[in-house]
Amino acid sequence: MNKKIYDGYTYVDGGVCAAKGFTANGLNCGLNPDKNKNDLGMVFSEVPCVAAGVYTQNKVKGAPVTVTKEHLKKSGNKAQAVIVNSKNANTCNADGIEKAEKISQLARMPWV
Repeated sequence: MNKKIYDGYTYVDGGVCAAKGFTANGLNCGLNPDKNKNDLGMVFSEVPCVAAGVYTQNKVKGAPVTVTKEHLKKSGNKAQAVIVNSKNANTCNADGIEKAEKISQLARMPWV
């Protein structure tokens, strides 16, 4: 992966883990057929922190967008982890809300 440098920005080593108390990891769970590329990841904060979302303006929104909005609303815009994926928008699944809630539940499990 190549880092593109833009004028006017200060770059910090560590990426999403540069801030104290944040860790991240990823893996290939099979969404991307190239097994050398990660397609699922998590960014985790040691403590709940203020969170915000930027959402699609598209009329068709995937269940993860709906679930994320609701979770942030219920939590007072606090989060402790973010799950990210690529190669799958999770849009128009009949059981999308159920799956998004299940992933959220798994992210809350005491693995740490």
